Amino acid sequence: HFNPGGASGLGSGGVAVDAQARGRWPWGTKMVYRDGRCFRYALKSGADSVAGDLQQSRAAVANHIGIAVQTAVVVGDRSILVTLGATAATINEYEGGYLVMEGTSGHGYCYEVGPHAAHAGGGTMTVPLAGGNTAQALATTSGTVSLIHNPYRTVIVFPTTPLAQVAGVSPRVITASRAGWLQTHGTAAVFCTGTLTLDGMAVPSTATAGSVMPSAASTSPQVGIVQRVAAAASVATVFLTIDG
Repeated sequence: HFNPGGASGLGSGGVAVDAQARGRWPWGTKMVYRDGRCFRYALKSGADSVAGDLQQSRAAVANHIGIAVQTAVVVGDRSILVTLGATAATINEYEGGYLVMEGTSGHGYCYEVGPHAAHAGGGTMTVPLAGGNTAQALATTSGTVSLIHNPYRTVIVFPTTPLAQVAGVSPRVITASRAGWLQTHGTAAVFCTGTLTLDGMAVPSTATAGSVMPSAASTSPQVGIVQRVAAAASVATVFLTIDG
């Protein structure tokens, strides 16, 4: 049971909210209440969240996926040089995220990324590995890598067309570009569209951003199990299973 007593405020249900722009804990830190509800520490995007809204992780950048290893990697390296595509990377955009080794050389390893400089795109970028991470296998310049954002850094309202994974449900307002906690497991209040079914599955809505709908209407990933049915465009009670 993790109780972040240093958080600056308590929301509905005692959910702690940190009013700082930079996190007090690593993005994705898990908080578990005695009743089993789970929360993940997250950074909101440039728009406020609404209590009950479903949130999505930041979408991958196409020009940062499947890119070439620029310089051969040897075991023990603490940084990896890659050839970034023609899209800029902002400072620390991938800090706490992952560099995934793919292709035919050195593949199968996933390294956490440390703090890094901004890059204008279209050239060699040095990707530092986070503390405690070192290259575990050789990789030649025939190898490829993908840069993956931390799923809890810069979350957005879940759109009607999914762009990334479900991150969680906002249990209260989280101010734009501020940190707070997203609920990922247990009983929660969630906006809904369509007619939910008691004990049925709820999935992200394809009609209204930030809402859930009945699973029969979509093949989207499961958000949770309906505990209380509500009228469409209202708030239902859902037992979240995002975090298992």
